[in-house]
Amino acid sequence: MHVVEQRLEVDGRLMVAPLKTTAGVRTLVLPQFLVEVMVEHIARYSERGPAGLVFVMPEGTPLRRANFRSRVWLLATSAVGMEGFRFHDLRHTNATLAAASGALLVALMARLGHASAAAANRYQHKIEGQDETVADFLELVGAPPNPSDRYSVTSDGVRAAPHHPTDMATGDVSSSRATDNSTSKRPRRSPVFGPADAGA
Repeated sequence: MHVVEQRLEVDGRLMVAPLKTTAGVRTLVLPQFLVEVMVEHIARYSERGPAGLVFVMPEGTPLRRANFRSRVWLLATSAVGMEGFRFHDLRHTNATLAAASGALLVALMARLGHASAAAANRYQHKIEGQDETVADFLELVGAPPNPSDRYSVTSDGVRAAPHHPTDMATGDVSSSRATDNSTSKRPRRSPVFGPADAGA
């Protein structure tokens, strides 16, 4: 998906304008499940033609903030028990889930269209259970593949186990850990973000 311009509503008038910064001009890779949703949406609801609007009101007119909020957004959030969740909170949720994927900050900045790291960080929030994910990764890095392969101390100091599960040069984690039942993963929690989790 290419992001090249924005549609603004100023004093009741709709207009097309450039993005706020050059960093905002970007190409986004969409996950497959979202591609499938968009294909169906475009076929059923969007304006026809290469210049047609993807999102329009039921009568085919361009979206206006007040009408969309009262006629669509408030009803939708109420139906799923998320009253008070703002449309802008979707951007915070996107940024937080993108960060949870492990992407580097520079990749997050490019995806969000931010020119500074500070702007990108403002849109990220802690996910419940994320610290467990960090602990699980450190377990893969630091623990030997078998209980007998413990670190030993000699006269020369600390000596690592002979077959460490991780090659730190490549970041490759040995598959030998996959058969160790004592290191099974803890269950993950699904993140849900509401207005209390989002900034301005």
